[in-house]
Amino acid sequence: MKRLFTALLVSISVVTFAQKVPDCNQARFEDALLDKMQGEWVMTGKLGEKDVVYNVSCKWVLNHQFLEWDFVNATNAIQYEAKVFIGYNCTDKRYVMHWMDMMGGKFSEALGYGIKVSGKEIDFKFKRPTDIDPNKYINQNNKISYNPDNDMWQFHVVMLNDKKQWVTWSMNTMARKR
Repeated sequence: MKRLFTALLVSISVVTFAQKVPDCNQARFEDALLDKMQGEWVMTGKLGEKDVVYNVSCKWVLNHQFLEWDFVNATNAIQYEAKVFIGYNCTDKRYVMHWMDMMGGKFSEALGYGIKVSGKEIDFKFKRPTDIDPNKYINQNNKISYNPDNDMWQFHVVMLNDKKQWVTWSMNTMARKR
């Protein structure tokens, strides 16, 4: 009987230990920096050489696990729509960014991984297959920075070109709608 009790106790301990959740809050993703992004915004800037203006709505979704950005073109210059989801992988201690837009699944298959550079900045890195060779990749960095003095966000996107140089692909500023 003593052996049976010991075996049962060991089995329960193993099952309990194996099901231990990571040391992080899975119920809600709380982030003071991203909280500042909630609301309605106007994003202006450049995409390559072209001027762009977007209306952007940011809100917490999916049980407060992701901050969702809804981008909608505000002018007729460049037609563009996107949904972006930012979450946090508490086990790997890094942000994740899912970028889905009207270009379709091919351009949305890469997942961005980010680290908080400071209390006001997150740097995301993307690596996605090229159009020509799926074994070659396009490297892209998306840096988002918050300026608390004017309650504005800066978005800087750079890509690694064929000459192995980082070049600006877009530079945008996001200000609250008034």
